[in-house]
Amino acid sequence: MAERFVGVVAYALMIDEEIGDISSLHLLTSHGRSADPNAAGAD
Repeated sequence: MAERFVGVVAYALMIDEEIGDISSLHLLTSHGRSADPNAAGAD
């Protein structure tokens, strides 16, 4: 079974409209435990 995380995270991000890629990701706030957004397979 996959590891579960209990937490809330808010990000501000910029999306490149031409290629649809996230160009800038900034953590605004977090509470609890959350997955690493840069890890492979993170939702």
